[in-house]
Amino acid sequence: MAVVGDWNIIQIRVAEIKTLASRSSGSWGEINSAYRVAIEPKRSDSKLLIVFNFTYSSNEEHRLQHWRIRNVTANSYVSEGTGANNREATTAASRASYNADNAEPLMISGWDNASATSTRTYGLWHKSHTGNQTNMNHSQSASDTGVHWTSTLIATIYEIEDI
Repeated sequence: MAVVGDWNIIQIRVAEIKTLASRSSGSWGEINSAYRVAIEPKRSDSKLLIVFNFTYSSNEEHRLQHWRIRNVTANSYVSEGTGANNREATTAASRASYNADNAEPLMISGWDNASATSTRTYGLWHKSHTGNQTNMNHSQSASDTGVHWTSTLIATIYEIEDI
């Protein structure tokens, strides 16, 4: 067990995901079910820190990309904003580039209560401002290794106890 500040790390689960996926929608939806990570908490009173670290590309012309971490098991979102004053409730937002071959790195995280010791699964939900295509783990084109790219999504869950 590692001690970090005022927290004990009980366990860590990591998923390294190389799946290439694309999604084109201005409505919320799961990018790809391959982008999921699961954990079986050891304690019902612990906290779960869920982190998605990835690179994407989109030709959204500098418009917003909206991201949510979803507890797929409980059918709920974690650590999203309030949606106050006619704003979108998200876990994180980013601004896409003009060119879909650009690489946009992003790390988003959220907290959830374990509440039980049964397995739960978390996934990555997304919507783009205008519904343009968003590419996960890859550039739009694949014709030049000097410009076009693929990457790996790392999904991590830390089960933590407050000490």
